[in-house]
Amino acid sequence: MMATQLQAAGSVVALSPEMLAASGGPSSLLWLVNICRPSCGFCQALTPRWEQLAKQLRHEVVVGSWDAHAHQTLPPLLGEANATPTIRAVVPSATGGARLVDYDGSRQVADLASFAAALMPSFVTVVEDQEAWDRAGSSAAAWRLPRMLCFVRRRASSTTPPLLKALSSTLRGQLLVLEVRVHSSTPRTAAIAERLGVNATPAVLWLHSAAHEREPVWHDGPPTFRRLRAFADEMLARRPTGRLEGEAAGLHDGSIESDGSPAALAPAEHEDADGGEAVGGMDTTRERDEL
Repeated sequence: MMATQLQAAGSVVALSPEMLAASGGPSSLLWLVNICRPSCGFCQALTPRWEQLAKQLRHEVVVGSWDAHAHQTLPPLLGEANATPTIRAVVPSATGGARLVDYDGSRQVADLASFAAALMPSFVTVVEDQEAWDRAGSSAAAWRLPRMLCFVRRRASSTTPPLLKALSSTLRGQLLVLEVRVHSSTPRTAAIAERLGVNATPAVLWLHSAAHEREPVWHDGPPTFRRLRAFADEMLARRPTGRLEGEAAGLHDGSIESDGSPAALAPAEHEDADGGEAVGGMDTTRERDEL
């Protein structure tokens, strides 16, 4: 029976033994679970913040809760808990299975969101020079995958936006998501942007194949997760050839993070506000759910 994957829909998922058995655990999206009891005062205080966190991390992280009173035996997937509330991340692995990471920091929403963002898996290919661009093109050709090019104003060696991580996880095996950093610290990407006609950031383009590089399809409108997902679905439906879904899903096996170790990652929605020049000087102040 095919597993039913949980969705990061913006509301808290009430986990149960039956639900976990049906899902088989996380395959690509991070789970953040609050193991709690309704009678616990600390748990009651955390509940509204947990609901707010689920809204903030919509599309990016599955935010769930486990009622330790109704379900006193925790499944192996969630490990063991000696106290409530216990906040635990279930981090998917590229090679299968998952690892558990407990959180013992502040229970403020911003801190919880930072913890989650640092552990989100990423299948994004970061492009900061022509060599990385060429390698990505070779991979796309070898696996017969289209490319979604996301031109962003970000410093070299900065962290990938949570939105792109979530998009790459959700559509893993169907396309390659490229984060092309156009910034004063990455001058070698300027030629790529110029060649494709990109003169402002953020910009999102679609390439069905290397043969279509002179005719990219542009995404119009704000680059939110919902819009980019709809754009990708539309482009995939219009693909001129099929894809190798089963094999391509393992393209980055053994390297689930393409831009650094998970412990070093953090939310960076405004990381471009350092005085570096954007292509075209576009204002880059945006909501979390937008590039």
